[in-house]
Amino acid sequence: MIATTAIHRSPWPVAIITFFIFIITTIVFFITWAVRQEVDLVRKNYYAHEIEFQSHLDKINRAASLTSPASITYQPATRRLRVLLPPEHQPVSGRIELYRPSNARLDKTIRLDPAVDGSQQIDTSHLADGLWKVRLNWLFKDVEYFKEEIIVMGGGNH
Repeated sequence: MIATTAIHRSPWPVAIITFFIFIITTIVFFITWAVRQEVDLVRKNYYAHEIEFQSHLDKINRAASLTSPASITYQPATRRLRVLLPPEHQPVSGRIELYRPSNARLDKTIRLDPAVDGSQQIDTSHLADGLWKVRLNWLFKDVEYFKEEIIVMGGGNH
């Protein structure tokens, strides 16, 4: 008579090896995904910009202390942005930055060219709807000023 004995192998070694293979594969996929994510700093020269912070605060304080301050308003019905400088600030030079916090590729810079009354109208119908920061930088008699407003563009009659 031939004796047969069944060999019972434990499933634990295979389960442990499968578990480690799964964990290693998950980590590799996560690292690959993380490396491919686009990290968009607020601006390309972010750290250099931070060094100029005190000068920037001085510009803001000068603009806020004007007797007739500058204003930035958005008119949703006409999709126009209106920048108004103090009437005594003529002639003036500077720029208007339309900054999109969620997408740096949508940022625009417009030359400041106000009319005699200090106002400038900007058509924003070509800009994406959503939150924008409108930054106004101007130079009058060798003194720099800065004003910023948060505008939500969109709405109105399309």
